Amino acid sequence: MPRSVTFVHAADLHLGASFSGLRSVSTPLANQLVDAVAQAYRRIIDLCLSERVDFLVLAGDSFNEDTVPYRVQHVFFEGLQRLNEARIPVYLSMGNHDPLASWGNRLELLPDNVSVFRADRPSYFIYTRDGRPLACLAGRSYEHSSEPDSLLGGLSRPEVELQVGQTPFVVGVLHTGLGDPAYAPCSRDDLRATGLDYWALGHIHASMVDEDVPLVMPGSPQGLDINENAVHGCYLVTLEEGRPARMRFCKTESIAWEHPVLDITGIDAPEELIERMVDTGRDLLARREAPVCARFELTGRSRLFERLSGEDEGFVDDLCSWVGERFSSSDLWLRVYDIDSTVQPPLDYQALADGGLFPSVLIEQSNEMHADSSELTALLSARFGKLGLSKFFSDVDVSEAVSAARDECLDRLMRSDRR
Repeated sequence: MPRSVTFVHAADLHLGASFSGLRSVSTPLANQLVDAVAQAYRRIIDLCLSERVDFLVLAGDSFNEDTVPYRVQHVFFEGLQRLNEARIPVYLSMGNHDPLASWGNRLELLPDNVSVFRADRPSYFIYTRDGRPLACLAGRSYEHSSEPDSLLGGLSRPEVELQVGQTPFVVGVLHTGLGDPAYAPCSRDDLRATGLDYWALGHIHASMVDEDVPLVMPGSPQGLDINENAVHGCYLVTLEEGRPARMRFCKTESIAWEHPVLDITGIDAPEELIERMVDTGRDLLARREAPVCARFELTGRSRLFERLSGEDEGFVDDLCSWVGERFSSSDLWLRVYDIDSTVQPPLDYQALADGGLFPSVLIEQSNEMHADSSELTALLSARFGKLGLSKFFSDVDVSEAVSAARDECLDRLMRSDRR
């Protein structure tokens, strides 16, 4: 019967993240996100227990800072102890946010089921089943917050086998920025060349899978800012002799981040804008199946331009509150913590045409192109063809392109006049 091993691979827990930037906007929301980070970690522990995995791999940045409050330490050690009671080993590496040098006496508090990768040289831990070696966990921790040298030395399969002998599976554990020179730099080709069965990586906060080896970044279990708006979780992994690795992404986030872009052209009343944002919020909640922390980006043309641009002090804050209140009674809440606006005022084409000078000529030319676009279509088709992009031309709406070019030119003229 083919031998197999099943484990959970997680990284970048960032326990203790304080969300200080968001705290200045909304302390309650920041507190909810602090709790969400801890909840994501607990979900990882729950997954290990419910799936009865062989072990858990944590690939760096378990803590967000060198100095860790007691309550944050308690959350972390409590989860490890739950696994200890279930006799599930944990293989722990340190990254740039929690380098080994910063741990001090915290290492003495780790339960017996936790094995820590060294920083001064590679570590090799053997996972056994029924007294027989089944997998080797080979990896290395950061000593300090920056690691400009590659940490791959000693982590190829021949080097691992020279140190510990052969095992059915070898799992590499490394916190790396891949091409980033400050964080244990290495390339994907470097990792593939090691010949390991699986690379449990950390550092990049979005899920990334290269199935050739495989090389896997699980991402952070809970998004930490608006740029981390993918779904967050960890991987349940099964390695089996004679078969490709099987990986199942398991969602662990408690709060989702979203950055919706909303064109509000033609929406000129606050009530209309609120309804449009609420409708967008409902769609986000249905898709993410989790509470959402959102920063809206408003674009297009609207008579709300002046109010959104800050001339009506407090309007944007009120808008955020009004939209959030519509979801306050639901477990799937939406919080709008900020609004970015590039909204422009509506263009009065008739007034610009009547005003003469260049805007008048520009509008006249665009109207002629709208009336008979065949010449422009032929010109664009020829230009696309010379660039080898003919197949993309079928997606171009010439009428929309003319309108967009006209409005862009008029905007630039009007901005120039205002200066």
